[in-house]
Amino acid sequence: AQQRDFYSVDIEQKITDLIESPGNAVLDKLRASDFNLSNEERANLAVYIATMVKRVPRIRDRGHELAPKSLAKVTAELNEQIREAERAGRISSEWASQHLAETERISAKFSGKPPRDVVDQIESPWPSEQMIQLIYEMHWRFVCTDGAHQFVTSDNPVFFFECWGLNNDESEITFPISSQLAIFASWTPIRKASDRVVVSSRFVKEANSRLAVGASRFI
Repeated sequence: AQQRDFYSVDIEQKITDLIESPGNAVLDKLRASDFNLSNEERANLAVYIATMVKRVPRIRDRGHELAPKSLAKVTAELNEQIREAERAGRISSEWASQHLAETERISAKFSGKPPRDVVDQIESPWPSEQMIQLIYEMHWRFVCTDGAHQFVTSDNPVFFFECWGLNNDESEITFPISSQLAIFASWTPIRKASDRVVVSSRFVKEANSRLAVGASRFI
């Protein structure tokens, strides 16, 4: 899926040059049933997957949704610290009142419209180094269908459980790269070395259900 003017031309060009070109080469290799990836190829694909998590509308919408809640939490914590300092006698009541009023003024100012640097961070397509490292270190399984069933994809093509994130024993990633092939990553060790795993229709339906739930508009 593509949305006009979702990113600037400059950012789109950087995504093409730095992310998509090296990542697509690895995806083409996997679609050709060559699953023997070098460390560099694995790193390129980890960057690609992490960027596909960050660059989609769902993450942007979620960031804008959470921004006011985060601001309210920070404001409440700061106000409590000021009151605690006042109770302990470290600051005067006049100073406390002045700064409580200031935090409320700033909170009210940005509650409807976050600061520009916060918006830029929310709308940035670039993943953190930690996200890339976590994806790189997870155990990857290349799962194939038996031919009777097909994987779907969506405008949020990398699914993970947001309640767990990526750095949790229960974390999983589902990333279809063709109708017959997907990457399934988790922290569960791979017991048997194999280029690929042929999965049942039940597995495919579960993967498709995840992608459907994670979609914003298109499947």
